[in-house]
Amino acid sequence: MRLHLSLLLILSIFSFSIHAAESELKMVSTISVIEENSSQAERLEVATFMQSENVQKELIKQGVNPKEALSRLATLSNAEVKSLADQIKAAKAGGDFGVGGIIGVFVFLFIVLLITDILGFTKVFPFTRAIQ
Repeated sequence: MRLHLSLLLILSIFSFSIHAAESELKMVSTISVIEENSSQAERLEVATFMQSENVQKELIKQGVNPKEALSRLATLSNAEVKSLADQIKAAKAGGDFGVGGIIGVFVFLFIVLLITDILGFTKVFPFTRAIQ
């Protein structure tokens, strides 16, 4: 009985040591975890952008299959996806001038003309007096 129990315990100890040798533990830095999460977020952002209707129409117009473009996105490295996401953000920020931009131009022109009227270089507004 003791012999059987001893053999059972010896076998169980060896089986634990075999499984322990298979697993490899290492420290994971915080920066690598953050980079991995931001990479996944950027990859999702680019995929969402590419799935929009306007982008897909433009891809078809350029002769690119939208499904093929999405499958190629999956093969890009993290650095390439980050670069692409930065380019998309920059294009969105500068691409839409909108009503606010037009109003901003008119306000800027009004202030420039007002200052030149006050300094005496122009006479555009009747309510200003030139500085002597």
